[in-house]
Amino acid sequence: MNTTDDLERHLRLMLADAAPRREPETLFAAVMASTRTIRQRPSLVVELRQGGIGAATRSNLRLAPMLLVALLTMGLLASLSFLGGGSSTPVAPPPSPSPSPSPSLASPSASSPATVVDGEPWIVFDSDKASSPGEGTFLMRPDGTDARLIAADVTGRHKHPDWSPDGRRIVFVVEDTGSIWIVDADGSNPELVIDCANDCDYPAWSPDGTKIAYTEAESAPPTPAPIATTIKIIDLATKAITTVVREERPLLVDVPRWSPDGTQLVVGVDRMDAQANETGAAIAIVPAAGGELRYLTEFETFAYKPDWSWVTDTILYGTDVLKYKTPQEPGDDTWNLYTIKPDGTGLKQITDVPAGSRLWEASWTPDGTRIIADWESNRIGVFVDPDTGQITTINGTTVMTHPGLRPTP
Repeated sequence: MNTTDDLERHLRLMLADAAPRREPETLFAAVMASTRTIRQRPSLVVELRQGGIGAATRSNLRLAPMLLVALLTMGLLASLSFLGGGSSTPVAPPPSPSPSPSPSLASPSASSPATVVDGEPWIVFDSDKASSPGEGTFLMRPDGTDARLIAADVTGRHKHPDWSPDGRRIVFVVEDTGSIWIVDADGSNPELVIDCANDCDYPAWSPDGTKIAYTEAESAPPTPAPIATTIKIIDLATKAITTVVREERPLLVDVPRWSPDGTQLVVGVDRMDAQANETGAAIAIVPAAGGELRYLTEFETFAYKPDWSWVTDTILYGTDVLKYKTPQEPGDDTWNLYTIKPDGTGLKQITDVPAGSRLWEASWTPDGTRIIADWESNRIGVFVDPDTGQITTINGTTVMTHPGLRPTP
């Protein structure tokens, strides 16, 4: 261990091991900042090599000052042992919608496939952040620890992952190409499902694991939004494709999710004006074999991004598209979660977050007892109790979207 990089990596590991729930990257940055004078005083020359726009990499740093930093870090770690860590704890929603720095994931690694044992609970999510945790598809423990990048061999921006019903595979979209891919739970054995002629998105596995529903969007540049969208289903064995429903603007159909018996899909339907502004959004059900939409909510409610619990036969949705409405009205920046029965009865508001707070990308946990979502303002993952609306943070998470808890049959 005789280079700057080795020493800095060692310090990071020390912090991650001693305080995995105490934002190790933030602590590392604090140590480096507090010892800058020691490391950069005139007698210890530090050369900076540009590593990109606004970036610099330390080189030729002498060993002695870094060892002093290590000693200071050990003292910091000793003090951390008295602070405790804790797992998920109930909290009140953030009082302000303003984005704030999020905790960093503990050293995500793409160097080797994750060890994902059958039956172990994991959360899959995607990230579009260039810095920590990075871009791609990630796994982490339900308490926010042990985060790691998977499927790194599939190039491009990953988004909208979904677990297979047996929890052994993951489907996701590569945004750059609009293609849909499947990988094993550890990120290995990538398989191209379909390379769409148009943009494909929001893949959803059927309850029997044999099919995937998805959205295909048709665009006509420079139109800022699709001119039409279609819900399709692909049979994984035969690659046969079924068209379920197609809508042209001003209506666009999207985000399909399966019914417990696999015979129906719940979808979101956008209503747009000629300038591609939202004028409404609703939840509807359509037969998986194809047919007409049956609406559960009014467009004025701006209901969107539904998910259907296969245990309780209850549909979950949020109101996040309110942000994209023009003109904006009071309350449009406050996103809550709701449930409704497939027949349109039993509408219930689950959460009541402070004004300006936003919950989004919500889905049921496989056992139907919780909802997993994240705060739109800072992407901190949360669990929500569907009976009480209590919100519990997932420690250690950051920059996560579309989280999903692994089924563990």
